[in-house]
Amino acid sequence: PPLPSRSRRILVWPSMGDAMPLLQCVEEKQHMRVLKMIQNGADPNGNYLGVSPLSMAVEGLDVDMVALLIEWKADPLMTHRMQAPSALDLAEKLAKDGSATQQAPAAEMVQLMTDPEVVKARLKSIESMLLEQQAADQKKARVFVFVACVSAAALTIFYKYVVAAIPNEGPHGGDL
Repeated sequence: PPLPSRSRRILVWPSMGDAMPLLQCVEEKQHMRVLKMIQNGADPNGNYLGVSPLSMAVEGLDVDMVALLIEWKADPLMTHRMQAPSALDLAEKLAKDGSATQQAPAAEMVQLMTDPEVVKARLKSIESMLLEQQAADQKKARVFVFVACVSAAALTIFYKYVVAAIPNEGPHGGDL
């Protein structure tokens, strides 16, 4: 597969509006939420103050997130400031100069950013994790709806039997 061109692409007008929630989910390693946000139109190349989702995933050594973002067309060569390194530059630097715990994941991220076949293989390996996260999110949503319904029922009963039973004595308490 062809490698990306080493010429750096600079985003002249950064999009700050929708980038912050996406960046927060990338930082918190919420893979399923990131996937849903991108599927619903979030820009994987957006940035907030010069930080892109892909560069944040590289800095967080989140190999699975890098694969996910690359699959959804995050540009490993995009920079958001003239002197800023691209996500690929960051990964290459970590693979070469990073600590022992950084070098292996960084080398894997470099492969993800340069070889589409590696991305496909990695996505297959994280598919079950994404399905588990989706099931957990659905369970949380069901619990939330259940709690909301029980709370509404309890408030209705409270109002019907307690608040409605209090006699209305008017604004002055009934004694003038």
